[in-house]
Amino acid sequence: MLGSGPSAPTITNITYSGFARALGTFADAAGPPVLGLSSGAILSSGSIHNIDGPNDDDAISVSNFPTPGDADLNGISVFTTFDAAVLEFDFECTDIDRVSFRYVFGSDEYNEWVNTNFNDPFGFFLNGANIALLPGGGGPVSVTNVSLVNNSAFFINNDITDFGIPTPHDVQADGFTVVLIAEAPINAGVNHIKLAIADAGDTILDSWVMIEGGSFNCGSISQNTPPEITVPNDIEVEATGPGGATVPYDTSATDAEDGDLSDDVVCVPAGNDFALGVTEVTCTLEDSEGESATANFEVTVVDTTDPVATCDETVNPSGKNVPKAGKNAGKSGQNPDGYYVLGGTDGGSGVASVELIDDVSGAAFTFAAGTSIKLTQAPGVTPNIKPGAGDTDWKVKFNGDGTVLVTDVAGNTATAACLVPKPPK
Repeated sequence: MLGSGPSAPTITNITYSGFARALGTFADAAGPPVLGLSSGAILSSGSIHNIDGPNDDDAISVSNFPTPGDADLNGISVFTTFDAAVLEFDFECTDIDRVSFRYVFGSDEYNEWVNTNFNDPFGFFLNGANIALLPGGGGPVSVTNVSLVNNSAFFINNDITDFGIPTPHDVQADGFTVVLIAEAPINAGVNHIKLAIADAGDTILDSWVMIEGGSFNCGSISQNTPPEITVPNDIEVEATGPGGATVPYDTSATDAEDGDLSDDVVCVPAGNDFALGVTEVTCTLEDSEGESATANFEVTVVDTTDPVATCDETVNPSGKNVPKAGKNAGKSGQNPDGYYVLGGTDGGSGVASVELIDDVSGAAFTFAAGTSIKLTQAPGVTPNIKPGAGDTDWKVKFNGDGTVLVTDVAGNTATAACLVPKPPK
């Protein structure tokens, strides 16, 4: 667990008390990547080997009775301790006034025995004072003080009772902390540290503390944690025009050291205008220590609303009113003159096309919305269009009536009838 190089402390007077199986080292079996530590030293209130995964025993335990507890740990647990494993040594740093290292605590007391007498403790007693403390004055690290109900931001649940087998993490511990940092000022000259762990309330259910290899160094390890960005869930809205839609949304961000950083979140693409379709929005943030965070969500703009098709009767440009034809007068809605204005509107993605279709032959011609026509039924002829004159844009001859088909950009359609009488026999 000791560092190397110019920041490494000078170590002397190493002592250990406890069962042999309660102290050792780990490398690639218990630590990575599950616990965030690749190697180092490990102490246990039972056996260090019991932390090896998978988690298939909700109450793994080795009793090291009659090993006594530890008076310092009694003060952390508030209950009598047993099975203590205690590693102590002196160290000295040259021209550096702090010491720091990284560690993880885990236990099989989770989650059933939180807030009970079985509050297994551990401690790192630097010159008599415990430095195994949560950031921000959160108190000592123990089964009760770091759990699903207390300081849960520092806790990772791995309990068989909650997940069954297999559990999410390939270690035997039913719960463990995130990687934490112990850091404190030291005296000039020789300092003493005591690393200790024990059972509390009884001698069963193992707990472990792991100190990262190479992390015990003179100097400071940044306590900075990455910021957290909160973004909306994926959003779906209806298009309000051909350009898509304006979609307001809110983001927020917090950082353990810098506080509220909501105003510093940068999202790409910027702004609130979104085109038809799916757009992924990526929001990023960097705190004052250079730690960054990224969060994503999607904005989907859809057009599920049909356009509007119209075929509006218009007056004969000659100004003459032609009577309705034969027996259909007043019943069919047919326009004897055949003068119409073709219309198509869409409040969403916009009109893509306006077509006039012969109901008999299926022949179709494309026009712009607002085009005026003179429609005539001419059974047997080839449907055709010719330029009109004056206020009439086109003359149209169909085998039957006409249907206006309007299609919007999203593919939604609408129709309207253009009815004219058959020619006299």
